[in-house]
Amino acid sequence: MRKPLIALLFILAAILLYSVVFTPLNEWHDGVVERLKVKSETLGRYRSFLSSASETEEKIKTVNAELKKNDISLIDSANDAIAVAKLNSYLQDVLERSGMEVISIKPYNVVKYKLFAGFPIQITATADIKQVRDFLQEISEGKYLVSVDTINIRVINFRKPDKLRVRVLVSGYRKI
Repeated sequence: MRKPLIALLFILAAILLYSVVFTPLNEWHDGVVERLKVKSETLGRYRSFLSSASETEEKIKTVNAELKKNDISLIDSANDAIAVAKLNSYLQDVLERSGMEVISIKPYNVVKYKLFAGFPIQITATADIKQVRDFLQEISEGKYLVSVDTINIRVINFRKPDKLRVRVLVSGYRKI
């Protein structure tokens, strides 16, 4: 009678020990593992963000060095309004030389970057494909650093596809 009672007490003690000590310990361990997993994922995102930020900084430094090396002229003005006016005048000259018929020229808000300010201007014009090519070529070889942000070319009349409606968003830049 004594051995079955001792065995029963031993089994009850093992069940009690398992339910009181090991189960909460396992739950605590699972919680710690889950928190560590979340923190390591967050750390991984921070690392990728920092590495992409450093890559961006390197690209900015490279572009700045290329600007100095190639002596690309930025719009030389201390005032944003004067810079927009200079860019607008320059673009009108280029449009006139290329032979495009201007419908509208619309300046947008100034965009401030870390080292530069951008002046986007939307040009709507009609032209043939040679005039569009001449315009883009003259902008790429021009006296100011001008980027073509978007270009939309549509045929005005499908029966006479030589006339095109061109909408170009270009940006000129000046150093801040």
